[in-house]
Amino acid sequence: MKKILFYGETITHSLHGVSISNQLFLDDLSDRFDIDVIQECSDLSEHGKVGFLKITNYISSLYSVFRVARTKKVHFFYSTLSVSTQGALKSLIMLLCIKAASPKTKIIIHVHRGDLSIRSEQSVPLSFLFKCVFKLSYRVLLISKKLVSDYNKHQFLNCDHYMYVANSIDTIESDKVDGDSYSNRNAYLYLSNYIEEKGILDLLSVWSDLPCGFSLKCFGGETPNITISLLKRKYPIKSIVFSKSIKDIEKFTTIASSKALILPSWNEGVPLVILEAMSLGVPVIASNVGFIQEMVGNDYPFLFEPKNKEAIKDMIVKFNALPPLAQENFGSMLKERFVEHYSRENRVNDYLKAFC
Repeated sequence: MKKILFYGETITHSLHGVSISNQLFLDDLSDRFDIDVIQECSDLSEHGKVGFLKITNYISSLYSVFRVARTKKVHFFYSTLSVSTQGALKSLIMLLCIKAASPKTKIIIHVHRGDLSIRSEQSVPLSFLFKCVFKLSYRVLLISKKLVSDYNKHQFLNCDHYMYVANSIDTIESDKVDGDSYSNRNAYLYLSNYIEEKGILDLLSVWSDLPCGFSLKCFGGETPNITISLLKRKYPIKSIVFSKSIKDIEKFTTIASSKALILPSWNEGVPLVILEAMSLGVPVIASNVGFIQEMVGNDYPFLFEPKNKEAIKDMIVKFNALPPLAQENFGSMLKERFVEHYSRENRVNDYLKAFC
């Protein structure tokens, strides 16, 4: 059995899209590979900070990775790539550490964001870091088929070994999800961490301008700059309810009881929360960023320009004006796309092709 050395965040320490995706990676491949796990320990309370604890945790992880790679026969090293300068630099140092300890280890880097080309064009140092990381990598995994084709064709960042891996989620059996019938659903749903880049403040700032009868339930992890108490003080609107993160059956039941999921993010890759809504046949109203258009289909009509508050409001009103049956039909269409393109089986098969 081949050995994989994994380094990254899992749901043990932090709950967000990448940590959930990493956990699925471990769950799906643990019976096919011998996987050593080095946890990247971080917390939402440290979001956007560079503190002593982060630095010491990283140095400790470097030592652990070097030790495992040096003392064991590691066939593959797997990790995700952050598109920030700090994150890319950390990745590069980690990969150099791997190659120093075990030159024959094949490095597989997974990019979960959709703005790789934009970020590299905006920053020469960041573009240089990406090139160095990809030069050391055996394969670079992306979450868009179209992007893989375009990048390989043009050897983007001097790299021609991009591969596609479908994003997916840990689905819940439908008989375990106790959602309301669609005609009885009244509340819209925001289900993401309370981070400015997720567009939560854009959404809240327009909610009071909507007609009466619109209600919103918000769930997410608090961050240093945006706490639930702060949101309650700044947006004392009776039709908005703020709550902390939810998971497992409670999360899926909440999604299944919602009129539509609203995700006004400024940037994304393939958001897992949209996949969760799609798997349950719940309509989505979202910003047109990352690969969301690719997820829901080119003719899906409820996407809007990011950071455009007026567009958020107009899209919610447009969706709400439809008859309930028409709204439900859009959810059914999304569920069909999920089964066809984003099943767990598709994801596992894509990983097995990459780790060969």
